[in-house]
Amino acid sequence: MVTVEQRQVLPLLFFLFMFNDPLYTLHIYKPSFYTYALSELTVALFVSALLVYWIRDLAKFRKKKAPKNANKFGRLIHTSTGDSRVVGVFLGLFFFILSVDLWILQVILFYEVEADPSYAGKF
Repeated sequence: MVTVEQRQVLPLLFFLFMFNDPLYTLHIYKPSFYTYALSELTVALFVSALLVYWIRDLAKFRKKKAPKNANKFGRLIHTSTGDSRVVGVFLGLFFFILSVDLWILQVILFYEVEADPSYAGKF
């Protein structure tokens, strides 16, 4: 039987493997924008997954009593430990938006600063 903590850690282990960047050698020997973008996507996914894991982990230590002026959605979020379907959908959406945002910022850095180490010495 898989516990809640194990269900939270298993995706993080997959993203940790992807953070090791299995395509890095391809990027070094055949550098292109696409290999750079894929490398940065793995970093963005791991950082976003780690942040979502920390948010879910910290939700366990919060007080369970909702404030009196909270609406129904606010009470549901406040009393949850991160395991309900609504909170799961919210965190999944947050993970997707944060991953895309971090990825786009790294791609913009590639264009603006030319910060790709595989191009060092080629200019």
